[in-house]
Amino acid sequence: MRRQLLILVLALGLWPLLAGAVTREDFLAQTAQDLLHLCAASPTEPLYTAAINFCQGYWVGAYQYHEAATSGPEGKAFLCPPHPPPTRAETVQRWMAWMQQHPEYAGERPVDTIFQFAAAQWPCQR
Repeated sequence: MRRQLLILVLALGLWPLLAGAVTREDFLAQTAQDLLHLCAASPTEPLYTAAINFCQGYWVGAYQYHEAATSGPEGKAFLCPPHPPPTRAETVQRWMAWMQQHPEYAGERPVDTIFQFAAAQWPCQR
């Protein structure tokens, strides 16, 4: 419970830094900044529902890609989340905070920053 409260406070504290109207161009998800705009959409924005659904779907796709790419006898996972894993919403909030600490990645592909973040958070023991 305490961890969830901390994440909520962190998210609310970062809100002014992330805020900005979601644009249709953000849905092209060409950069991590585009995905960040979508994930940080305000409930008062006209494109809020689409933005949040896109954000969540992008994350599910990235994780499913990791699972498929690292499965099988030859597969070697590079992400090893704890058990039980954090919720998707909690993970996205952490990524948003991480992106604020790493603005140099704003122009990179969103999927690359997701894996950079996740590998730093949950590296596998080698």
